[in-house]
Amino acid sequence: MKWREHKKVSEYITSNEAGRIISACSIERDRMFLSVLWETGARINEANRLTCDRVDEVNNCIILPNLKQNPISREESETDEEYKTRGELLKSKIRPPLKRVYLFSNSTLCRDLLAYGSKLDKTSLLFTKGGKPLSEVYVWRLLCHSERGICVRLNIRKIKKGYYKPAWPHLFRHGCGMEMLRRTKRLDVVQELLGHSTIVTTEIYAKVSDEDRKNIVRES
Repeated sequence: MKWREHKKVSEYITSNEAGRIISACSIERDRMFLSVLWETGARINEANRLTCDRVDEVNNCIILPNLKQNPISREESETDEEYKTRGELLKSKIRPPLKRVYLFSNSTLCRDLLAYGSKLDKTSLLFTKGGKPLSEVYVWRLLCHSERGICVRLNIRKIKKGYYKPAWPHLFRHGCGMEMLRRTKRLDVVQELLGHSTIVTTEIYAKVSDEDRKNIVRES
């Protein structure tokens, strides 16, 4: 396998930008959902599976599925195609591993989520629209719609493929990772938070540009 250098995180939103975006939500459900993305670093399809019984206020943590980690180990004798085929069959039968995301001590997210879902059953999804989990399309439009998107209205833009574009949902995950690294100085903690299977992936959060470093120090 050819060695490949891992790049730095190219774009992410800052804590100040996240606060502005979340405060601009007109619907409480959307505000709470984006808060989960920001404070946990969850992917959209992980956050939209959240239920009340996975909000642990006592330990100030949120329990989320880790949908990118593959619990299926490869056998030495398997070809790439055999491993892929067997993996797809088993994935449909195996529940994804769970990760416990511990929040900073000043976070009120657990309390706020339980208050928001107080009228729901413990195992009911917290974030739904029309009886279904919030879709990735909905969250993208919430932030990036050409006229009504929050990031469009607030003019929060980042470079993507050479163009400045409204900040998109995955930048919450990158921003959370950067904020966690800034506050803890621990890559292994960020790895557990984001659910990376190897710390090599997490190391991209430690490789920031001079401009990134300047902004991080300014906002500290």
